[in-house]
Amino acid sequence: MGKGGRSSTEMASRIADLRADLTKAKDLCQADLAAEIRKMGFSCLACGECCRGEDNSVLVFPHEIRAIQEATGLSWQEAAEPPEEGEWDTEGYFHTLEWRLAKVGEACRFYQEGRCSIYPVRPMLCRTYPFYLERG
Repeated sequence: MGKGGRSSTEMASRIADLRADLTKAKDLCQADLAAEIRKMGFSCLACGECCRGEDNSVLVFPHEIRAIQEATGLSWQEAAEPPEEGEWDTEGYFHTLEWRLAKVGEACRFYQEGRCSIYPVRPMLCRTYPFYLERG
């Protein structure tokens, strides 16, 4: 049995599903997603709650890390970190795109002086918060 009580066959199937989901996610248009969120009436309060606390892992695509590097001059390892073991949700699913934004303690490294220091190049997960995509 693997993590979360899953067999190797179940894990292989889940990995295949995640790869298919990743392909779909790469085809999404961020502007269209943002427009849909605006239609729902959500407005960021700039409170920083999504940037602090133990449940603020922001999983990132490689192109997002490169954009952050270009904007900040940081190295890959300074901008992002590999996920730690234990990034499993309560339903036994492992959430990773292999990297997440770097943290300082329990806060995002880029949450500074009460604001996002990489706001123009923030990852899609941050741009669409508090919404997330479900399969389907």
